[in-house]
Amino acid sequence: MMISNVRSYALLAMVCLLSGCSAESEQPEQTESVESTSSGLTQSETATLSVTSDWGTGFCANVNVKNTNLHSSTTQSWTVKLSMYSSTLTNGWEATFSQSGSVLTINSGANNGHISSGGVASPVAGFCATRLVGTPLPTFLSGVGNYCGTTYRDADGDGDADINDHTGIYTCSQPAGYSTLHNDCCDSDPRVFTGQTAYFSTPNACGTFSYNGCAGISKEVYGPTGCFEAPMTCTLSSDRTRCIASAPPAQCNGAFTSYTPGECGESWYYSTKGCSIVHTGSGVFCTTFSSGGPGGTQRCR
Repeated sequence: MMISNVRSYALLAMVCLLSGCSAESEQPEQTESVESTSSGLTQSETATLSVTSDWGTGFCANVNVKNTNLHSSTTQSWTVKLSMYSSTLTNGWEATFSQSGSVLTINSGANNGHISSGGVASPVAGFCATRLVGTPLPTFLSGVGNYCGTTYRDADGDGDADINDHTGIYTCSQPAGYSTLHNDCCDSDPRVFTGQTAYFSTPNACGTFSYNGCAGISKEVYGPTGCFEAPMTCTLSSDRTRCIASAPPAQCNGAFTSYTPGECGESWYYSTKGCSIVHTGSGVFCTTFSSGGPGGTQRCR
């Protein structure tokens, strides 16, 4: 019996192909006739990524694979590929894993490659990975696989939702304007988000200097501390024309100068000291001098 199987190229962009099948010849709206449903058909799976735990710098997730073939065919194996962005695989289970750059390839394991029509891979494959705070969770390269989990309203669109939003929605297709990360203390200012590295000299839209999500305020450092306070000696040169200061500590950038942070948006300060030569009627000798004052506007994040 001849069976006509019309396959959509867009739907096959991400499908996991069975052993012996190839997507190279697939074209939009291409029709193929085959002799039976048990061989010659492209049998497809879809996959969803379900995050089971997320602690900001890492996460664990299950990869749920389903055989969506409408015929009574059983898969023999499956493969999915994920874009990991900044995430790095640490361990996985019930499948074989291989990461090259940002691409993670997952192949079915010894016990879950065979999936009956309409069934799901069991036992479920999964993995854990490290992740830079604030960066996206993995997505399927084809765009068919979806994230399943709780998302929260991200009013300012910076990828970090309001920390006070406790009315998230569970979805397998994250909508626009929502984020799985919700640690934003000022969701009306897109400059405020977890992982912010820039410093600012003016308050955010909420009137604070907390720009790095809710991680607290950190101040920009303009130079080392403890250098002005370090011991210093002054020695008259052999030709008695100048005074030579002893070497400051290694961390002091060649000077006995210390930097003190100020209040956010106000002044930071510096203090410095050195040697100077003094000429008097009775001779020449060395002395120390010191100075300091505001050095600029204190920036914070």
